Amino acid sequence: LHCFGRYFRLKYLIFIGYMRVRFRFIVCLFLLLLAFFVLQKPIFMLYNFPLLAGESAGSFLDVLVHGLSHDLAICAYLSAIPFLFLLFTTHCKSIPLRKILTPYFIIICVALAAIFIGDTALYPYWKFKLDATIFTFLATPKQAVASVPVYQLILGILLWVLLAFSLSLVPIKTTPRKLTRCSHPWTSMLLLLPLSGLLFLCIRGGVGKSTNNIGTVYFSDNQFLNHSAVNPAFSLFYSSLKQDNFKNECKFFDEETRSARFDSLYSQGKTLAPSLQFIKAKKPDILLIIMESFSGKFLSSLGGMKDVTPNLDSLAATGVSFTNCYANSFRTDRGLVSILSGYPGMPNATIMKMPNKCASLPSIASSLSRNGYNTQFVYGGDINFTNMSGYFLSTGFKTLVSENDFPYHERHTNAWGVNDEFTFKKVGEMVEKSLADTVPTLTSFLTLSSHDPFEVPYRKFDDKVQNCVSYTDHQLGLLMAKLRKSPHWNNLLVVCIADHGYCYANETNGQEPVSFKIPMIFTGGAVDKHLSIDKIINQSDFAAILLGQLGIAHDDFAFSRDVLSKDYIKPFAMYSFIDGFGFIDNTGTSVFDNRSQNVVYCNNADSVEHRLNSGKAIIQSMYKDISER
Repeated sequence: LHCFGRYFRLKYLIFIGYMRVRFRFIVCLFLLLLAFFVLQKPIFMLYNFPLLAGESAGSFLDVLVHGLSHDLAICAYLSAIPFLFLLFTTHCKSIPLRKILTPYFIIICVALAAIFIGDTALYPYWKFKLDATIFTFLATPKQAVASVPVYQLILGILLWVLLAFSLSLVPIKTTPRKLTRCSHPWTSMLLLLPLSGLLFLCIRGGVGKSTNNIGTVYFSDNQFLNHSAVNPAFSLFYSSLKQDNFKNECKFFDEETRSARFDSLYSQGKTLAPSLQFIKAKKPDILLIIMESFSGKFLSSLGGMKDVTPNLDSLAATGVSFTNCYANSFRTDRGLVSILSGYPGMPNATIMKMPNKCASLPSIASSLSRNGYNTQFVYGGDINFTNMSGYFLSTGFKTLVSENDFPYHERHTNAWGVNDEFTFKKVGEMVEKSLADTVPTLTSFLTLSSHDPFEVPYRKFDDKVQNCVSYTDHQLGLLMAKLRKSPHWNNLLVVCIADHGYCYANETNGQEPVSFKIPMIFTGGAVDKHLSIDKIINQSDFAAILLGQLGIAHDDFAFSRDVLSKDYIKPFAMYSFIDGFGFIDNTGTSVFDNRSQNVVYCNNADSVEHRLNSGKAIIQSMYKDISER
């Protein structure tokens, strides 16, 4: 009996030893990953320290605590594969666990290091957490990093390699070299299975009705603190799963309610004849200048800075200026579609990257082509970036001019391609040629010098952003002076409009109206009067305004309104950002964050519900429309 008892005690101790090794491994792995994610947050906040202005030291702790659900979820996801191997080892005679899991750990550590460094470094430029948007830039990596200074790029790569190497050593060294079969494999599996339940709860975010999502960790009215709490790996993974699921995006209302709200907003401004006509030429040549990041805050004519854009302010003082125009979105790819197709930018997707959808969009190029116009587009950078060329060609532009069409010595004068002084000169030559021709022409031109990293051969302001904006404005002045000398000047319509606004890093969180207000100015010899129009409008209304002035039907532009028509009686503007929107009308402004389901900005509590419901109806209608194209 004594020997029998010793035998079973020994078997019990051996069994406990097997299980202890397995439990210790999976728990240590989970805690090591959690420690990495927790440490990310204060580093991210300190790197973007200017955005912490006015916040107490306790904000760091709040971010760590509220962001824990995301961190636990990613730890659980990454621990799932090692856990499955642990279950498998209970039945295997011998398995070299470290050798098997080493490639897995190297891959995830390289990815986690890249996500952490990329998210931290890009946040000052993007103002939102790393998400699936990054995949739209991977096809053109040169343009994706053009905004980042070379020294910062090199330093980032070095840190990435160093972090990935050191990070991968930790789980590899924690992993047992070899695990042997347990004496009671089925019992061992049963004992390990509760861990799978804990991992599932971490992934789900608890036992409540709602599951883990981006807004789960939001806790503050300071968006930077909310963004700091978001785990970038979770943001990337979560947003990737939501891509292209447009039909189920932002379903705020039933179909009858959505349709009624949308129709009440966009049924206005659809009549063909505007009540105010300011273009005297019947079929003018059109020069559309889309100006990179030209926020209204740089124009004194819009209540902004003085002397930054004297030429644009001069055009506003003599032409037709819309003083309450707001961009529909925050990036160039979305802004271009808003301007050229009258289609507002979506919060979580860019239609420009969807060739099958682009082909179904209306556009001013195709509308003008059907009315006898030639069409051409000029951009001094890589025109394949974010599928720009595909969008232009599928929406009616016949001729595209990009960086490869410029002399070699001009191609790399800017991080994004050809500096504006060369592209403005090229555009001037093209417009003079088209003016001399009998066929009217639409020449669209996207500038690029007023973009990160804001480096131009021009010195007027110490502030790099203001200096670049002023540089482009100077080139605009030279172009206009040249075109005025043309004998065909009276047949030329020039429109200056921004692709989106600009937000300084320490100014706001990029969601308030001031970051979206932009200029829209009609000028040129074809404009016969000076007007300052203060109606609240969107840049997406440009298409209907232009076509209305030319007497061309624009009823296929569902999201564009001719604000000069008699039935435009409910002025409003809507803009979107990542998973949120702002709505502006005569009662005030409300900004809604869909992740937290909260109003994050409001300048007038009156009619806030009406503004929110209007914005939600527009967002839902956009996703419904794009899902059906």
